[in-house]
Amino acid sequence: MTDTTTTFKRRNHGSGHSYRLDGNKVPGVTTILNAGIPKPGLIGWAGSTVAEYVVDRLVLKDGHYYADDLVADVRATAKYPIPHGLPRVKLARELSFAPNRQRDAGANKGGKVHRLAMTLAAKGEADVPDELIGYVDAYLSWRDQWNPTGELVERPVLNRTVFYAGTFDLVGQLGIAACAVCADPECDGVCLVDWKTGQSGIFGETALQCAGYRYAEVYIDDDGNEQPMPAIDHCLGVWLRPDRTHDTYQLTAGPDEFRLFRYAYEIAKFLAGPDLFGLDGEEAPVRGVISAPISPRTPTTTEAAS
Repeated sequence: MTDTTTTFKRRNHGSGHSYRLDGNKVPGVTTILNAGIPKPGLIGWAGSTVAEYVVDRLVLKDGHYYADDLVADVRATAKYPIPHGLPRVKLARELSFAPNRQRDAGANKGGKVHRLAMTLAAKGEADVPDELIGYVDAYLSWRDQWNPTGELVERPVLNRTVFYAGTFDLVGQLGIAACAVCADPECDGVCLVDWKTGQSGIFGETALQCAGYRYAEVYIDDDGNEQPMPAIDHCLGVWLRPDRTHDTYQLTAGPDEFRLFRYAYEIAKFLAGPDLFGLDGEEAPVRGVISAPISPRTPTTTEAAS
């Protein structure tokens, strides 16, 4: 254990959070992957989300469709206040926010389930909103099946060498006489577990996410002190669903996946620059690879003579 309280902090901002080291911004694992891994499927998803948002709010009257409910709902959920009327430009702008609202709602749901899981792990009870009961029951069912012990829940982690941070969901021992994952009595069964509550289950990118957590150098304990990151034997992704069911997947999150995570890190740094890494006064490298407009250069007399 370190002798002094660490200068590394996680700061919560509403439904989100950020990381600081000695007051400087540190990029998080999920932020790095969101910025550094292409997601072509999101393009079609965003378009269909806006289309469904509009169609679900059209009202059929006398054989004609009217957008009364659409306009009312857009005004009620507008990102910016709309004091008078709803011009087409403002309607288009607000509709463009629909995918982000749906994405954020899903992220908020996952965050709430994570926090309830943390409360349940610490206190054995929690007040669960009706819409999250199925997910929480799925989590409790998973606990009954896998019986984790020696748990670390929702701990911030830091890798100073690569310079990133994050928060894992759970690290714990699964199995007593033998590892519950591989059944090897020589394996300690220390597992890093990541919960997912999305409609589509576990994506391969989750392995890179877990590799980022696995190869962090330290985690933060209850007293705010840095502790060495435990040696991880297995990484698991657990899909919690609203119908109280769950599935557990073993994830390959070793050195190769950590290398891919670092590739994504470099792409994110190239594209996002100070927005992601807090580099005061610097531009993202992507902005520096294109010059200002140029014109044909006229050789000087000396250059022409040579």
